[in-house]
Amino acid sequence: MSIDKTLEERGSRYGEFDGHALVTQNIKAAIKDSARWGELSDDQKEALEMIAHKIGRIVNGDPNYIDSWTDIIGYTRLVEKRLIDEQKSATAFAFGAQCQEEVLDPLEQTISDALKKIFGPDIEVHHVR
Repeated sequence: MSIDKTLEERGSRYGEFDGHALVTQNIKAAIKDSARWGELSDDQKEALEMIAHKIGRIVNGDPNYIDSWTDIIGYTRLVEKRLIDEQKSATAFAFGAQCQEEVLDPLEQTISDALKKIFGPDIEVHHVR
């Protein structure tokens, strides 16, 4: 397929490129003009810019093209997954540090006692952290 044919097909789906570019650049400018833009991570910035791109396609072209809406969900999900993973790790680390003496030591003692009952009182139990 020729590049002109591809551009014609994309134009029928997303509208004229100059109209799309105008809308998208205005959205990106508004986002970047925000007070907290500089605090965002690279993936958050890129996701927002890609979402702006998809919004530009939606409002300039076919608003019923499902893939454009799905792509927006995908970009937000990528950032969401990273944030969830980071917060789980931070919470687990904080919980482990805070509860080490309160929770882990009694648990280790219980496990040590159970092993001694199973294998005899002379078994050596080493705690590894």
